[in-house]
Amino acid sequence: MTWKRTDYEPLTQTIHSLSHDIRNKLSEKLTDIVPCYNSITIFFKGSFNAADVNVLNDISKDIHLEGNPTKNCLKIPVCFEDIYAPDMPYMSKFLKMEIEDIVEEFCSKTYTVAFLGFLPGFPYLNGLSQKLVVPRKSTPSKSVSPGAVGIAGKQAGIYPQKSPGGWNIIGNCPITLFDPANAPYALFQPGDQVKFFRVDQSEYEETASENTDLFNRRKILLQHV
Repeated sequence: MTWKRTDYEPLTQTIHSLSHDIRNKLSEKLTDIVPCYNSITIFFKGSFNAADVNVLNDISKDIHLEGNPTKNCLKIPVCFEDIYAPDMPYMSKFLKMEIEDIVEEFCSKTYTVAFLGFLPGFPYLNGLSQKLVVPRKSTPSKSVSPGAVGIAGKQAGIYPQKSPGGWNIIGNCPITLFDPANAPYALFQPGDQVKFFRVDQSEYEETASENTDLFNRRKILLQHV
């Protein structure tokens, strides 16, 4: 079943609070729960009954039923050098900002993973500065590199795999974001907070060469706030 708000505005905090409470109250009956921008899809192990619906109704009336879950913040390295930032000159011209100012503004914000979608492990990030809002490309690129950090409208995101894409690419992250062979499979989880920091070419290559699985990589990058 799907719980959905009728308005379209991103409701990240509400959605994640509800998801947290639903998982806690109905964990034994669920196989998965998937938050999105304005909806939550709940996968039951079997059919759900009237009692389950009553629980969901009670939770939806009070999103703080279980209190706010602990927030996780991941510090993510990004290389903004020209080779990894093909759309930065366009961004600079469109925004009438120097490239260094774009990088500084981008790294100054704390982002929230609204949900994962489009590609396995692709994080849709809320929290982009209004100063950096740029429309999607009118003609998508045929090939975007894994780790590409992009901006489209009011969102930021990171491409986990090579893919066509219409986001404006401003840098690249040297960390693997998705590994279908090993749990937890995706580096990011809905509700995570994200902070970006700048690395140079040598630091990028050093991090990219590290053979660290996603479980331990997440532990390294993670801090509780």
